[in-house]
This record gives sequence, C-alpha cells and structure tokens, in this order.
Amino acid sequence: MNNVVQKQSSDGLSTCHFPLENRRRFLLLLENTFVVFALLVFSRALLFNLLEPGVAGNTPSLTATEDTPSGISQPRMFWLYLFVYSGIALMILPCLRNVIRALFKEKFVLLLILLAALSILWSTDRRETLMKVIALLACTLFGVYLAIRYNTRQQLQLLTVAFFFIILLSFVVALGAPQIGIMHGLHAGIWRGVFLHKNGLGSCMVLAGIVSILLTMEVSKYRWLFHSTFWLALILLCLACSKSALLSWIILFFAFGVYFARSSRPRMAVIACLSVALAICSFTLQYKYKVMPPILLSQITTTIASQGFGHYVKWENTVSDFEVVQSGAPIAAHLDTGGGRLRLWRHLSKKIQDRPWLGYGIGGFWRGMHGPSADIWKLEPWRPPHAHNGFIDVWLDLGAIGLSVLLLSITAAVFGSITAGANHYPVLDLLFPMAIISVLCLLKTGEGGLLDANSLMWILFVAAVINVQMRLRSSGKRGVSSRLPVTSSTQP
Repeated sequence: MNNVVQKQSSDGLSTCHFPLENRRRFLLLLENTFVVFALLVFSRALLFNLLEPGVAGNTPSLTATEDTPSGISQPRMFWLYLFVYSGIALMILPCLRNVIRALFKEKFVLLLILLAALSILWSTDRRETLMKVIALLACTLFGVYLAIRYNTRQQLQLLTVAFFFIILLSFVVALGAPQIGIMHGLHAGIWRGVFLHKNGLGSCMVLAGIVSILLTMEVSKYRWLFHSTFWLALILLCLACSKSALLSWIILFFAFGVYFARSSRPRMAVIACLSVALAICSFTLQYKYKVMPPILLSQITTTIASQGFGHYVKWENTVSDFEVVQSGAPIAAHLDTGGGRLRLWRHLSKKIQDRPWLGYGIGGFWRGMHGPSADIWKLEPWRPPHAHNGFIDVWLDLGAIGLSVLLLSITAAVFGSITAGANHYPVLDLLFPMAIISVLCLLKTGEGGLLDANSLMWILFVAAVINVQMRLRSSGKRGVSSRLPVTSSTQP
C-alpha cells in the first residue's frame, strides 16, 4: 500500500487525495506551531493588551496597587490560559503514560507539586492558591512533555523561533509605539518591548542568548538566524537596563567563554567574551555613571538627525551630550535598589518566622493590602509585588520544607549533569540543562516568581531536570523509554 488515501469518484475513476505522510507533516507542523505559541504565552510577552486597564494601561510604572489581582485572575487572561491548557492536554494525551512515568521518576519535582497542592489546606487565600496550583501543574506537565517529545536540539530550535518573534516584535513596539514599548514613571525611557516590565525583557533576552549560542555551536543550517538572535538579544538586554539580567549574562557567558576556549572552539570563545565585554560596558554606564543606554542612543540619534555626524567631531560636543543624558536619567537610576532589597528581605524574614515550615500557601502571601503582605507594604512605600528573590518567595509560599525540596531538585540535577558528562554524552544535551539551572539560580536571586503561575522559567527548569534524568536512566538501561519517535520533519 502506498500510504495514499483513495476515493472512488462518481464516474468510477479513482481520485488520489493527500498522502498520509503529508497529513502527518501537517499535524507535526500544527503541533510545533502550538508549542511556539504556548512558549510565547508563558514568556508573558504580548500580553499587555489582555490585561485589565488598571493593571497595565493606567499603571505606567507597573508597580503593584492595592486592588491589583494576579494575572491568571484577569478575565481575558483566564480564557487565554484555558485555551493553552486545553491544547497542552490534547498534545499530552497520546503520550500521557510516558509523561506521568517521567514525572514520577523525578521525585523532587513531584514532591514540590504535591506540597503546592496540599498548601491549599493552610493557604491564606484558598481560591488563589487553587488557581496557581492548576497553573503550576499545567506548566510542569508541559515541561515534561517537551523533554520526552523533542530532543535537545529540537527544544532549542522551538525556543529560538519563539525568542526571534519576541525580539522582532519588541523592536517594532518600542520604535513604532513607544507609549507601549518604553517605560514611564520611575523607569522613564527604558525599553520593555512586548513585556510589562523591563526585567521581563531582560530575563527573556538572557534565555534567548543562551539558546542561540548553543545552536550556533552545534547546527550549521540557519546559523545566520542564531547569530542574529544572539546579538539582537544582547542589544535588547542593554536597552532594557536590567542589572540582574546583565550580571547573569556576564557570569554565564564568561563561563561559556572559558568552556569554549578549553574545548578548542576559539571562534565561539571570542563571541562569548565580546558579548561579556559589551554587557560590562552597559552595566558600568548604568551603575557608575547613571547613563542609560536607551536614553543615550535616543540623544545621539536626535543630535545626528538635527546636526549631522559632524557634531561629534569635537570632543566637547560628545561630553556635552553625555552630561545631558546623565541629567536626564530616570528616577530609578538614582535609587539604591540593592539596599532596598536588603531592607525588604529583613522585613520578610520576620514574616517567615510566623510560618517557617509550611509557609502561607502558593500565592497566599502577596495579596496587597488584603493579605500578609499588607505589613510589608506599610513599611515599604514602593509596595513590592514580590520578594525580589525567587527562593525567598518559595520560602514564603511553601516554607522551609518546600525550599529544601527545590534545592534538592537543583542539586540532584547539577550532579546528574556531571555524572552524565562523565559518560561522554553529546555536549548539547549537557550544556543546555546546566545553563537553564544556572540562569534560574542567577536571575531568581534578584527577581521573584520562581514558582509563579504560568512561568516559562519553571517550564524550562522542569524540561532540564527531566532531560538529565533521562540521560542517567539511559546510561543505566532502565526506566521509561527515551522519547516518542520524532521524524526530521518535526524540526522547525
């Protein structure tokens, strides 16, 4: 049989329809497209039009307000996520047994999910906790699905497509609709692209840089796309002025540079080190001189448009523009954000002492003036929406028990990667999980939301630990089967 569906026509002749292979390719394309769409949604890009006006449109500085509900509680956001959850369920159904088996093998992640579900019993807001547990479970299953459905290269390719769309749209929105793509208030003039805050853009660009450089190292086809994604991600990172993201980039890509140099990849080492140098320059401009790169770029562009390139022939004119940019720095540039975080963490340590072991339940602490966070808001007039440290947030949500389980999961994944490396597995399969775990630890030290609902970072962390687990099981020739069969046509 030739894998062709035939139908008898009215005149007795046989009419050929689409081959089964074409149908399979169409379904695979549809699946990959939905995965990219889901990654875009979980990255929280392009969501500003779906939020209620009080959350985004009328809150230029995007600080928390007393009556600000969580994103998943927004009516329009609820329907969007429900659509994504439904799609994920349909994709998981054919391989549900493998997904569940892989999740049960990763005991620490499973324990964390079970503890989050049980936290409904002692949560200060059971409805909010229930919704966030459902979201956390959906993201966890999606992460497991990615790990068993696609190999590492295919995961990276899907992520690159999603990040490339985010990068292009961030430039379009920031340049074409600056009232949306550029922040106001405390962070006036700083780019946020298609995100609600500059830190969201910065964190996403760190992930985009990692994904693209790993593919550049291993894949020859479409290398121009990976190089473009890498450098455009670095440019957006500098324009976002996210210090925690910049520091994460510097540390990670310095490590990449050392690795590439030791593994006889001089070209990749140069690329990594050059990106580190540019990130250090951007960080120094912001931290030491209070010069924000997007504002400096805007000043230079305006000057060249009005007076031409000849304006910068004289050094005095260059210094003058530099001073103008310094004087026009946003208010946030002069704030002691590090000191503010330390002060916030001291306040939170007292709230942790009230419920040290089990916490306040997922989503039970940060509820504005209607929850335990009210005491923090009274002490901190800037009203932080989270702890600005993902690990402290986990402690608040699930107590010392939940935090210990998370740290054990991270530790097991790190040692698992080292063990798999000793068995000479492909470099890409080892670097990607290690890079994701490193990004999570670095970024979430200065930002919150490690176990936040609908988080791309959590999805990638789950996929990373499942990848490591599968490598270890395959080396021991036990456990569940590796991956579902995926043909070359699944590669985006």
